[in-house]
Amino acid sequence: MTTALRRPAAVLIAAAALAGGFAGTAAAEPSAADVIVSAPFAADSGDACPMGATRGRLGWHVDGFRTVDVAGTVLDHPLPAEPNTRCREDGRFTAATFTAFAKNVPFPLDAESQAVNNGTADVRLQLTATRAIDFVVVQVCRRSLFVGPPEICGAPVRVPVPVITLP
Repeated sequence: MTTALRRPAAVLIAAAALAGGFAGTAAAEPSAADVIVSAPFAADSGDACPMGATRGRLGWHVDGFRTVDVAGTVLDHPLPAEPNTRCREDGRFTAATFTAFAKNVPFPLDAESQAVNNGTADVRLQLTATRAIDFVVVQVCRRSLFVGPPEICGAPVRVPVPVITLP
């Protein structure tokens, strides 16, 4: 039988497993703060020519779920020396925004962005909050390098805290 657990039970089980698995060793004992559960993310800018996108992994720290690590890449076309002539330079750059939310809280807990123009960039961010982060919304927008044109945004992608399944 498989059992799905959310935050409180997962924290207790993970902490107990770590403490029991390393009890009696000379090295420092790991804590629940050392345990991270992750989920993949991917989002794009939604424009006619696929110009901007991001992908990677979100990692929830199980010691209260108040921290989420963001690791991945963001890209903006055209890339240097890209042979695709259909999607040419359009005077925009790509920004990927990661916004942390809690259930039943109408405002964001934290938000971070990573931008790039005509290339790729590593995303290494951390979202933090004073309460548990239940989900992260990832959205990619193309913003103008010049005054005037509106931004183009893809659909927001909601990534919930992963469910931990125990045998």
